[in-house]
Amino acid sequence: MTYSDKAFEIVKRSINSAVFIDEKALEFYSTEPKNPGIIEHQLSTDLYNSFKSDGVFLAVHKFQNSDLSDDNIKRYLLKGRDLILLDWKLEGTSGEEYSLKLLSDIIAKPYIHFCAIYTSESGDRLVKVFQNILSYFSNGTKAYYDELKEKIEDEFSEDEIRSIKPLLDEINLYRNDKTKLSNCRKKILTSINRIKSVTGEPDLIEASIKISIALMDTHKAMIAQPSPNVVSFDNQTLVINNTVIILLNKSENQPNVIIKKLSERIEKETYSFTQLLGLEMLSTFKEGCSFIDDNLLKVTPEAFFTHRTHLINNSKEKKDTSFKLLIKNVLTEQATIKLGSAKLSLLDDSFLNEQSDIHKDKSPSPESLIAMNIFYNSVKYDYAEGLCTKKLDFGDLFEKNGTYYLCITALCDCLRPENIKNNYYFVIGKPIDIELALTLGDRAFISFIPNNKAVSWILPEGDNDEYESSLSLDEDIKSLKERIIKLEKINKGLKHKPLYIKPQPYNVRNSKIKDGTIEIRRIETIEKDDFEKDHGDIVFDTVKYITTIKSNYTQRIANHAFTHPLRVGVDFISKR
Repeated sequence: MTYSDKAFEIVKRSINSAVFIDEKALEFYSTEPKNPGIIEHQLSTDLYNSFKSDGVFLAVHKFQNSDLSDDNIKRYLLKGRDLILLDWKLEGTSGEEYSLKLLSDIIAKPYIHFCAIYTSESGDRLVKVFQNILSYFSNGTKAYYDELKEKIEDEFSEDEIRSIKPLLDEINLYRNDKTKLSNCRKKILTSINRIKSVTGEPDLIEASIKISIALMDTHKAMIAQPSPNVVSFDNQTLVINNTVIILLNKSENQPNVIIKKLSERIEKETYSFTQLLGLEMLSTFKEGCSFIDDNLLKVTPEAFFTHRTHLINNSKEKKDTSFKLLIKNVLTEQATIKLGSAKLSLLDDSFLNEQSDIHKDKSPSPESLIAMNIFYNSVKYDYAEGLCTKKLDFGDLFEKNGTYYLCITALCDCLRPENIKNNYYFVIGKPIDIELALTLGDRAFISFIPNNKAVSWILPEGDNDEYESSLSLDEDIKSLKERIIKLEKINKGLKHKPLYIKPQPYNVRNSKIKDGTIEIRRIETIEKDDFEKDHGDIVFDTVKYITTIKSNYTQRIANHAFTHPLRVGVDFISKR
């Protein structure tokens, strides 16, 4: 099976529930008679029948302006949907802004992976549809672009604007096409500094996109919306957050045509394999991974609540936090077991062997290797705007001023911090040059973290200033080979020294991670001049949550750290 066939199969399997939204749609069980003169009436029937024959449930909804402010209607339209078919003009010959507002609700749902925008437009009008979407989803507001337009008109003459605008529009549409970007850049060479200056953007592409949008007669958002991750005007597709968006003509109503366009978009992505793997995993959970097994069915409510009461009574805070975390951990393990026994088609031996042969002469970029290692060893919880709240846990990693703190406290103590009086063990790390980290790989005690960074947790016993400095990249040392030579010279004097990871005890003011931060302070004797005092206590430092290192990677570091107290010091005379 080809990669293209496999992508189509996985995308098709992942779509089970869809909805068609159009102000002229003909809802089923409606008293409105079918009108052959209204294209959308026939389209409603064709879509329903074709999706039904393909095993996909399709709801048909006749849009009204009041739907945008009706939370129950929006919940009905979006919750649990895998594919949204959205009309571009939701009010006769206009209503584009209604479509854009609904699209913003769609991309805000992480579980909606696919959206098709239906339109009858073609030629220049189709370009305008695409430009409207790019203008609305651009990390800018109408007020921002109105102000920017005034600055542009003050900075550039009308003739200059007429000259550069088509080029900036091309950059906007083809922002992911390196060849077109290079050609456009050459043509605006004399205006580059002014383009950057008027927008305040150091990046030429970003600055050009902003000017293009400001000068367009298109819809802009009142509240800033996220920009697309991927834009392909030739393929009429975008990717915003987790949602693949395609533009379709209203004559395209066969599920296989729609699914093929979606799968082709994913297939062309640099990271398509992991995207498809994620989709297949979700489908596996939906179809056959029940969280209820025979043992759980034998547990009565009395048993559950008795255990909860027991944990509350034994909790210093008299809360059921421990019970909730325990149940979540049990369910997580259940999910792990279910997925572990599932057969994923992407991991089929014959398919993997075939793809390995295809890619055997291709070298992955350092960026893709870094991304893979980050994916392997970490997962990040979203603490923005209170989306996630949890207690400090084994593997949570924090940072302040370039110093990293990794929690290696036992899971059972993290679950009940009152038993350890909020005193946790951390290990302290420093950044390591990312290319050096890739060279060392799993031979070193390092962690790969978001934003293409790596942290080293290990230092030699004794004087380590020189070793620490070797972990970062000096400006005068450009090549990886030179860095390795430098490190080997340093290691020549260090290779016989014991290497250690020292566990550090820290007191945490509140074990609950709030807004992505916690407050910590060292538990040790410090000279009076080395710290400020706050009512006789060492002051707390606020450290920022970065990511969570997965348990097996953290356990490897913790195992080495807790051998530190077992070290034995001896004395020898040395010749220096």
